[in-house]
Amino acid sequence: MISVKITTERIDHNKEITSVKTSLEVGSVVSFLGTVRSENDRVKSLVYEHYEEMAKSTIERMGEEAIKRFGVESISVVHRFGQIPAGEDVVLVTVSSKHRAEGFEACSWLIKKIKEKVPIWKETSKAKS
Repeated sequence: MISVKITTERIDHNKEITSVKTSLEVGSVVSFLGTVRSENDRVKSLVYEHYEEMAKSTIERMGEEAIKRFGVESISVVHRFGQIPAGEDVVLVTVSSKHRAEGFEACSWLIKKIKEKVPIWKETSKAKS
């Protein structure tokens, strides 16, 4: 199972973790949570723009590849767009697997590919000096 959400809503971590526990074969849930960092109070927020259909289909294809490559059970990716203040969550990648090793590998591979290939762009909103 692969679930991809691109939204303006805050990320519900518990819901996404629960959603990848798709069978009694799942022995591991691994996730990566990316947040907007302030960088010594210089960054107040980031504005994320996207090309939604292309972003969703690209992430879905990456998810399919991760399932084949790493043998994981389920994947959930949630990415926010719009203006997101420092300290708030932007992206959550959650992977379930039988064992932790393949879960960690798949999660790490997925976030790297998402950052490299998915049409989501960010602009920094800096604090005034």
